[in-house]
Amino acid sequence: MINEEKVTLMTKAAIAEQHGVTDFRTGKYYKRDYVNYHVLLVGICVTIAMALILGLVAVIFIESYPEKAQHFDWVSAGFAALLGYLIVLVFYIIITMIVYTIRYNKASSKIKEYTQTLKRLDNLY
Repeated sequence: MINEEKVTLMTKAAIAEQHGVTDFRTGKYYKRDYVNYHVLLVGICVTIAMALILGLVAVIFIESYPEKAQHFDWVSAGFAALLGYLIVLVFYIIITMIVYTIRYNKASSKIKEYTQTLKRLDNLY
């Protein structure tokens, strides 16, 4: 005879396995490692993006105003750009830490539910 509780738990576990692929990948990491990895990736991406944007702005400025570019205070502009870069970097790092901490917590709770389902199923056998 078919035990409906077993079928329900097996179905629940199968659905969790199919839809929780990224959760299981996330569960392989410690929380701190997972968040730091993504903070590092975002830091690299922000650095590359800011370098490209500042380079593009400098080239456009030099091409558009060549006579002003000779007498322009590049040192103060560099410090202002560095300050702007640091502000943007800190902003993105804070947002990344919040987002990936929430994602990790959600994934770990789904993994805990999946583990509890498997334990209940094992107890039924």
